This record gives sequence, structure tokens and C-alpha cells, in this order.
Amino acid sequence: MAVIGVDSADRSLIEQWSDKGLLPAFARLRKEGTWVRLQNQGEFTSTTVWHSIYTGTHPGKHGIYYIIRIARGKPKLELVGPEQCRQPPLWAHLGAGGKHSIVVDGPHTYPLPGLRGLQVSNWGSYERYGPPTSEPPQALREIRRRFGRYPFGPELSRNAPITDRDFRRARNKLLSGVGVKGEMIRRLMCDHAWDFFMAVFAETHPAGHYFWGSHSSSSAPKVGNEFSSTLLDVYKKVDNEIGKIAASLDGRTTLLVVSGHGMGPNHVGWHLLPGVLKQIDLSPSKGERADAGEGGRLLRLRESIPRKWRDSVSRSLPNKLRDYLRIHWATANIDWLNDRAFSLPTDAHGFVRVNLKGRDANGNVDPGPEYEEICRKISRTLKDLRDPQTGKPVVEEVFLTDEVFPGPERDGLPDLIVSWVNSKKIESVASKEIGTVSGKLPDPRSGNHRSEGFALLYGPGVTKGRESKGHLLDIAPTILSFYGDDLPSSLDGRPWTNIFS
Repeated sequence: MAVIGVDSADRSLIEQWSDKGLLPAFARLRKEGTWVRLQNQGEFTSTTVWHSIYTGTHPGKHGIYYIIRIARGKPKLELVGPEQCRQPPLWAHLGAGGKHSIVVDGPHTYPLPGLRGLQVSNWGSYERYGPPTSEPPQALREIRRRFGRYPFGPELSRNAPITDRDFRRARNKLLSGVGVKGEMIRRLMCDHAWDFFMAVFAETHPAGHYFWGSHSSSSAPKVGNEFSSTLLDVYKKVDNEIGKIAASLDGRTTLLVVSGHGMGPNHVGWHLLPGVLKQIDLSPSKGERADAGEGGRLLRLRESIPRKWRDSVSRSLPNKLRDYLRIHWATANIDWLNDRAFSLPTDAHGFVRVNLKGRDANGNVDPGPEYEEICRKISRTLKDLRDPQTGKPVVEEVFLTDEVFPGPERDGLPDLIVSWVNSKKIESVASKEIGTVSGKLPDPRSGNHRSEGFALLYGPGVTKGRESKGHLLDIAPTILSFYGDDLPSSLDGRPWTNIFS
């Protein structure tokens, strides 16, 4: 089986554009294969999607929910590394059964020692845990010799206005990146023996973030006319490469194309969560907040500096120092000793952590009834938030982690996960309880994640022209079942046996 990931490619766009004939490879594969709409309620965040696909388990078992998390037993945050995923990926199970795997640029992966086959991480990924690496080491050297360095890097900022020059350079490098990645995939498929192959096109991810506002059906602010076709152009380029990959496969190989989530307008309200939590009465000990102290003063000083200046300085700093400052600013408003609940860093969903005794270093909330009541109170307050202009809700759902992600790694996760209504920008929220909290989103990207994922299966034995529904947790069980392997008891999904005739 060959698995081709299309990172953050949006299901609705692919359906719309392939129906119009703009994505002929997708149109043909949908007609001759099975199209699966991945279903979830929105509780799976952008970072956790790929780990859940690889492992077939939810975050309560694999432990990853975002790129920054609470350090175990310490009042601080830390960057997450891929080795902190607590469940093995599906290719580890395949390797134990004697299968040879090639895994290239899976988001948030790193090479497993001793695996049969070839692994390359972070050569052409968008979100990277670390520098490019491979197993065996000469694999990366050979890729660089043949294809050079991956064209697209950290071209665009999340923290400063983006110029036409930035957009122009990013567009050209994204399109170039798709072509290089497609050529590399076909070459690796041809040059190496494999039982399982997986590679991921990363380009649809940043294209969706930064060029969402350019396509005609978008309700986000428009990118200049020069870039009006950029998002479609990237999808068309990926479509062309997937068509070539499908044509290169022999008649015995099944192709699975997958995206765990999609894109939509960047209508999120995470930036207002600290202000909302500050207004909620979490007695008996609200405490003095750190925003009246050193952390808050430094944060206000930082915010007084023009954003483009801060971004220019940030780009010149070493990666480790930049990561350190990122975590420092993310925690400047947290009073680890007195806050009874606080928001955690994010760029899409909202994350709330209760300061729980026995779990958190300076916990001040008793487990049991007190903890449960605080979670219920915060959840009720968030669900009651309205847009002051329209009176409509701004929160789609608040998920209690104990209910959606129970498991041995649950204590490392937020206690509440917030998904947002994406009908319009969220710059103010209001309710009778908290009054009004306002603030502009400090993220210039026009697009952000939504749960519009898909899987497309094509090849021998796959039912033709079928449309179905499934869950991203079903993908690993389906692949392992395809090879006839016994399914690990840890898996949370189930195989799609009805897809194969």
C-alpha cells in the first residue's frame, strides 16, 4: 500500500474543484475508488491529527495535543518533541511483522531506530520538530544530492503584516516544492523495495493558512488580485503529482490519499480566552494575577514595540533562543501559584487548564467535586459567549478532556478544548456574566484549521465510485488489517472492511 498525505488539504475544496474538472486526478480517483469523509466533532486539534492517524489512538493515549505543553511536574511550558508520542506508529507494527517501510516527511515524525526500510523526517515538512534527519543517515544525503534543499522554509510570519513580496516568494516556492516532492516520491518508490510507503505533501498546509483569502469562495479578507489563484494553483499542482504517482503504481498496489483535517477562514477566539477567564469568578481563591507583576509588565513592554520590528528581530535570532522567547511570552500572563485556571498556548482551538492539586506543581484546586464544578462553570461560561454585534454564539463546542480523551496520558492535556464558530471574525465576546472582552487576533493568516478531512482509496479490490464516512482513528487499523496483521489492543479505531470488495 502507498499512502500519500496531503497536509491540511480541505475536503470541501477538493470536492468542489474536482467536480468542476479543475482537479482531474482527484476526480478520476474518486470515480474509480472510494471517497471517505472523515468525521469528528472538532475535538482533534491540528497538531494531534497526524499522531492519531499514525498510531490509531487518541491524545489520551499518545499524549500529543499541541507543539507546546505543560512540563511534567513543573510550573512551566516546554516544546514537544516527536519522541514524546507514547504510542508506536503503524509502520513500527508493520516492521515487527517483517514488512519494509519507506516513510518520508510525515508531519511530526522522527526516524525509528532499527526499522526495516528507510525514513526521512523534516526534509520537506511544514511544521518541524527538529532538523532534517534520516535512517539510515545516507538517505538524507542522497536526497539532498539529487534534489537539493527543500525550496519552502519559514517564509511567512504569524506575527507581522505580510507584504506582496512575501506572498510572491512563498507562492513560487510552494509550487516548486510540490514538483520536487512529487519527483522525489516517484524516485524513492522506484529505487527501493518496500511493502508500505508513506509520504506527505506539506504545501497545502501553508497555502491554506496564507492564501485562503485569495480564493473566490472564501469569506476571509482578500489577498491581492495577483494571488487570486494561488490556493487553486497549489491544489492543481498536487493533483498533477498525485496523478503521476497513481500512474506509476503497478496493478497490485493500493493507493490511499489522506488529509486528517482541512482549512477554513481564520475565525478563532483563543486570543480572548485569558481575558474571559480573568472575568470568571473562580472563588474561593482568585488570587493576584501575574499580569500585575513582572511577567505582565514585560508583556506590555513587548506589545508596545511595533509588531514588524519584533518580527524582524525574531527572524535573526537562533532557533533555540526564539523558541525560549516564544514559551516565555506565552506564559507571561499565567500566575502559576494563584490562578485556578489558565489558557494554554494555541493557534486555533482554545485550551484551558485547571490548576489541580496533586497533578500541577502549584495546584490549588481539589480533585473531585471542586475540580468538576470549575470545569462545568468555565464550560457554561464559554458556551454562553456571544458576538456583541449579532448576538450569535462564538463557541461551537467545549470538550471535557476526561470525556473525549481518557487514558494514561490524559494528565498532560488541557482540561477543556474549545472549538469556535467560524462564521465571522471574533474580535469581541460578551455575556451577562463577564461583560465584554475585546481584542484583535494577533495572527495575520487568513486561513486556519477545521475538521474537513478525507481519505481516498484506489486500487485492486477497492469498491469503485463509493462514498463513505469514517474517522481518522480508523486509518491505522485499516492499513494494518490490509496487511493481515493482528490489530494491537491499544487502537481506538476500526478497519474499513466494507471498502474492499
